[in-house]
Amino acid sequence: MSDDESEKNKIRDELESLTELPDGPDTVDVYEPGEVYTGKNTELAPELMIVVDGFECAVDPRASTDSQIFTAGPPSEARSGGHNQDGIVIAAGPAIEPGSNVDAKIYDIAPTLLSLHDMPIPEEMDGRVRTSFLAEVTDDEGLPPTAPIDTLVNSGEQTQREDDDEVQQRLEDLGYI
Repeated sequence: MSDDESEKNKIRDELESLTELPDGPDTVDVYEPGEVYTGKNTELAPELMIVVDGFECAVDPRASTDSQIFTAGPPSEARSGGHNQDGIVIAAGPAIEPGSNVDAKIYDIAPTLLSLHDMPIPEEMDGRVRTSFLAEVTDDEGLPPTAPIDTLVNSGEQTQREDDDEVQQRLEDLGYI
């Protein structure tokens, strides 16, 4: 184990031991980038990330050793917003199976929406198309293809030109131009 790994493990242990403090949090979960992120930019994430009391506890960065570091309860000056790992996806329409469950991560939403609109999905995009909640598609058959993002950008420019031409023609037909 390298010195860096040894130091990282020491920091992890110390963070996890915060639960033993009298006014400490109930839980401290410590994650490495690969446990939280995927993709080519994972190395840009911090080496360790923490979740204190399942996001129900604020860590005041302004605290000193003789003040309270952890604050439970509603947002305060130390915490102006919040995070939660669980979210809600609500979908309705003819393509959606009533009463179905969307078992997805947040990064699955974009490719799934692109698929529902028969749009190609960038190969570089994290996540995958979720089909378990769709009324007709039960497997990957019939899903739109993936494509390199640079080809999608170029096709978007072509679509924009076509849209611009259509708007131009409609304005001329209405006598505005």
